[in-house]
Formats: sequence, C-alpha cells, structure tokens
Amino acid sequence: MKMCMVKIRIRAPLWPTEDPRAVEEAIRNIFPDAVIRVGEGYVEGVSESLENLRELLRRERIRDAVREALRRCVRGDRIVFEFNKQAATVGRFSLGVGNVPLGDVEVEISGADPEEIIEYLTGKEKAKEKRSDYV
Repeated sequence: MKMCMVKIRIRAPLWPTEDPRAVEEAIRNIFPDAVIRVGEGYVEGVSESLENLRELLRRERIRDAVREALRRCVRGDRIVFEFNKQAATVGRFSLGVGNVPLGDVEVEISGADPEEIIEYLTGKEKAKEKRSDYV
C-alpha cells in the first residue's frame, strides 16, 4: 500500500542566551533535511522525512517506549510531541518531559494515518520494510 507523504513541522523556543545555530543544529540532528528559519524568539522548520528519527529510535533501542508515548500524542489526524533540545544537540533523541530550562522542540507530523506513522517509526524490521514511503 502506497502511503502519502508526511509533513513535519518543527518549532523550538530561542532564548536570548542561546546561539541560534546550536538550536538549528539540534533540529538537524533529528531531521537533517529540514528547511529551517530563525525568527525572533524561535527556530522553526519543515521536513518530509522520518528516516533519521526512525534510525535514532532503533539505534538507541527506545522504540517500545516511544511507541507507547507517541500513541498518547495522537491528536485527530496528527501526532504532536516534543523532544529534548539539549539531548538533540549531541545527536540523541529523548522525548520531552516539559518544564525544561531551555524548552523542548515541538514536532507535529501529519499527512498519513498516525498509527501507520507510529508503526513505521517504532516497528520491528519486517514492519519497516512494508512502510518505506516516509523517507
């Protein structure tokens, strides 16, 4: 079954003490192909690929935990979650827990069935082979 492309919106607060390039790098460590724009007080971007995030979840062996967390983040036809900005600066993925000093990075994924996206990101190898259309 051919899946439609996903649209990924990314937004992070930018505090006066932060280097915009560091926040941009944190986002790119999770979404390397993101088109990023720096505004006053924020950094935002868009992407269409979940491939790097999927690989990070596999490599860090956190697919099961992230699967359950993402299921709680479904909002209608979208998945909305946050990841830790500081962890991302060193190429690690950690779901946001809120109330962190520099703020988390908010992500909104839309354009396909949320459950299929979650399965693509967190499923085992056999399931991933079926859903390579999110690259």
